[in-house]
Parts: sequence; structure tokens; C-alpha cells
Amino acid sequence: QSISGSEAEAKGNRHMNTQVVRRITGMSGVTIGILAVATIPLYFMYAGNPPGWNVLTRNLITLVTLADMIVFLAGLRELIRHADSRYEWVANIAHGAGLVLVSITMVAHSMEVGGVLGHPSGSIDPTVDGPLAEGSMLLHGSVGRILTAVLLAAAGYAILHTTALPAWAGWSGDIIAGVTLAF
Repeated sequence: QSISGSEAEAKGNRHMNTQVVRRITGMSGVTIGILAVATIPLYFMYAGNPPGWNVLTRNLITLVTLADMIVFLAGLRELIRHADSRYEWVANIAHGAGLVLVSITMVAHSMEVGGVLGHPSGSIDPTVDGPLAEGSMLLHGSVGRILTAVLLAAAGYAILHTTALPAWAGWSGDIIAGVTLAF
């Protein structure tokens, strides 16, 4: 069966687009890792209450990280779908859990910033003090952990059953999902 020129061109464009998606997804993943690591010292710079600039800076970096995570999740879903469409439903679970995780993390960080804006004197540590801290702890804690585990387990399962990414990425997702639930 012969393929017309437009069909061949469409297949070539789809292949090229997959490479672009792979590159953008990879760059997003690396950027997420770098930005996540960059925020860690900001949480431990001060023994007492952190100054407002510190809280605002770490939360601004987190917002950029979360925006990048949306790009990563969309790319991962597309790569899995392209590798084997039978696992698109699993990719959708990972994508959905990831988007909910991004959303609740944005809410939790907004609550932290709200604590700083509500107490500009620097009299509270918004991660543990103030009227919004308990809700923020829950979002960062058990709610965030279960969503992270669902995201990683679904992504790991799909990766291990397709050629979307190397097998080590799938095993890593499954192992980290288990560790997340254990602690």
C-alpha cells in the first residue's frame, strides 16, 4: 500500500514534533530539578522566623517551578501516548494527578505568602505559624504525598510498559512513589 505525499509529510512532521516534545519535556524536567534544589537553602537560612523577602523569593521560584511542571506533565503525557496509545489512560492519570498537585501546591504556597503579607513585621514563620499554617501543612503533607505517589506510580507504570522513556525512569518513579507513601 503506497503512502501519498501528504501522508508521508504528516508522518514526518509527527516524528519531528515528537522530538521537539521530547526536548522540551526534558528541558522542563531538568529545570524543575534545578529550581527545586535552589529553593531548599532558602528554607534553612534562618534559625527563627524568615524575613519576608526570603518567603517571597522561595515562593516565586516555586511558582516558576510549578508552571514548568505543567509543561513537563503535558509533554510526558504526549510522549507516552505517542509511544503506545494503549497506555494513554495511565498517562492521563499521571497528568491529572500532576495538575492537581500543582494546583494544591500553589494554594499552599499562597497561604504561606498570605501569612507574611498579613504579618509584615516578620513576627511569624508562615510554614508553621499563623492562621493558615495548619492548612498549608496538610496540603504539603498527606494531600501532596498521595498525589505525588499517584503521579509517580502512574508515570512509572506507563514508562515501563512503553518505550516513552528509559526503563530506569519508570523504576525510579515506582520506587519514589513507594518511598513517598512509606514516609
